[in-house]
Amino acid sequence: MWYNRIVTFILRSPLHSIISSGIMLVQYAGQKSGKIFRVPVTYVPYKGDLLVVSFKDRVWWRNLRTLDQVQVRLRGKNVLFRPIVHEDDSVVAEFLSQYLSQRPNYGRFFDVRFDENNNEFNAEDLLRAAEKRVMIQFVPIDKS
Repeated sequence: MWYNRIVTFILRSPLHSIISSGIMLVQYAGQKSGKIFRVPVTYVPYKGDLLVVSFKDRVWWRNLRTLDQVQVRLRGKNVLFRPIVHEDDSVVAEFLSQYLSQRPNYGRFFDVRFDENNNEFNAEDLLRAAEKRVMIQFVPIDKS
C-alpha cells in the first residue's frame, strides 16, 4: 500500500513519537527471496507481549510462521521479538477480545458489537471476525 512507505519513514525517523504509541514496524527476511520486508502494523500491549491482527488473505504474516525472531522498530528502538501466529478461530477470537478491550473504538472496523449489559464484546461477533483474521503475538527476546 502506498502509505506504508510514509508510515515506515516516520517510524524510522526522530518524528516516530507522532505515531509509535500504537504502530510498530516489523522487519523480517522473506523465506524464499531473502528480501528484507518492513511492515507497519497497529499493535496493543498484552501481558508483556504485543498483539497484532491481520486478515488471513494478507501475505506478510505467513513468513512469520517459521521465524524464531524478527526485528521490530518499537517507539524509536529496534527490539527482537519471537512471533507466534495464531490461526485457530477460537484462539483468535479470545485474543481479539483482549485487543479490542484496549482499543474498543476499533470494534466497528471488525463488526464486533459491545454488549453494555454484560460489559463485554459480543461472542458471536468475535468468532465471525476471527474467521477472517489471524493474531500475531510478539514475545520479547531478552538479549541482555
